[in-house]
Amino acid sequence: MGKHLNKPPMVPPDDDDDEVVGYRRPPRQHRFPKGQSGNPRGRPAGARGLKTDLKQVLATIRTIVVNGKEITGRTQWLMLESLALRGSYGDIRAMAQLLPLILQVLGAEDRDFDANRLSPGDEAMFDRLLNRWGLNEPDPDTPDKASNTDKRARPRKRSSQPKSGRREPPASDSEVKP
Repeated sequence: MGKHLNKPPMVPPDDDDDEVVGYRRPPRQHRFPKGQSGNPRGRPAGARGLKTDLKQVLATIRTIVVNGKEITGRTQWLMLESLALRGSYGDIRAMAQLLPLILQVLGAEDRDFDANRLSPGDEAMFDRLLNRWGLNEPDPDTPDKASNTDKRARPRKRSSQPKSGRREPPASDSEVKP
C-alpha cells in the first residue's frame, strides 16, 4: 500500500485553471516548464555505481609474485588464493576470514566425505591444536587413545530416579529386597 492513499488523484493542470492554486497546484510561475526534469542536476547519464565498479575491479586481470613465482589471474581469484595461502601458513586472521566465507558459499555439509577426510596424523594434530585453544569438544563415541583417566566431559548415565522431583532414600543394607 502506498502512503499517499488519502490524497486526491493528481489532475493535469488545465489552461483555463491557471488561476487555481492549492494542494498539488502551485502557481504557474513556479511550475516546471514542459519537458524539463524535476531534478535537472541529478545523476549524470553514464555515471556508475559502487556495484558496477566493484564488479569491474574484481574482474581485472593482474599479476602478483608469491614465493618468487608470478601468478596471473582475476583479482577476485588472486585475493582468495592469497587468503588461502596465508591461512595455510597458520595466519589465524586469514583463517577467521576464509572459513565463514567457505561455509557461506559452499555450506557446512560435506558431500564428498571420503575425498576430504583428514589422515589420522592430521586429525590428531588438529585435535591437539583445538585442545590447546580450548575449543575441542570430545566425541563421546570414540574412546580416548592417550589415557583412560581423561577428565573430559562425557555423557552421564541416566538415573533410574523418577522425574517427579522426589527422591527416594537409598536402601540400607539391612532391608530385604523382594
